[in-house]
Amino acid sequence: MGYTRPGVLAFALFIGLFGIWRFFSRRAEPLRVREVIHIVALGALATAVGFSWQIIAAIVTGDPGAYLATELAWRRNWLPDDAGHFLPFDAFVRGAAFWGEVWGWGAAGGVILLSVILAGAAAALLWAPQVRALGPEIRLWAVSYLVYLLAVFFPQSSIFRLLVPLSPLWGAFAVPRSLVWRVGVLIACLAGQWWWIYNMYALGNRFWQIP
Repeated sequence: MGYTRPGVLAFALFIGLFGIWRFFSRRAEPLRVREVIHIVALGALATAVGFSWQIIAAIVTGDPGAYLATELAWRRNWLPDDAGHFLPFDAFVRGAAFWGEVWGWGAAGGVILLSVILAGAAAALLWAPQVRALGPEIRLWAVSYLVYLLAVFFPQSSIFRLLVPLSPLWGAFAVPRSLVWRVGVLIACLAGQWWWIYNMYALGNRFWQIP
């Protein structure tokens, strides 16, 4: 999977965080040597697979920077002045500033909006009872994947597709037993899907609408 889909480094981070959580919760649930070996080996494998693409691309092309150059090329249409250097988290912050200017809020407005969204997501993952009810594994995965996206991704219309691995969090919306609530969530999801299809495929007449 690490060679066909992005995100294996997020999985490696998740395994690391899961191992730390298991260590600190070992009194409630014993942490056996076999499980420690499993966690360490799986984390090492995921990390090796995640970084191996850089080695493979370098061997095939003869250019040590081929992998990053290819990945960074995706954002040059959005940031013409991009220097082509990778710096973790830089692309997402610059992307927030870029969209703030595009939508008339100013660069600072875009960064402030990103900060508010991140603060809200962190608060939900830490304290929302509906999210806490999903268990530590799902919450740790959500943290890991969000950190991965923030570290490597430039936000554009593909962000909605790349958020699909966070789908387990939708379970939080199923925690309330109210029929009205659940029907309302279903209707909102259907309306959102229609809005997405209409804007991205029926219209698709703006550069930010390209899926």
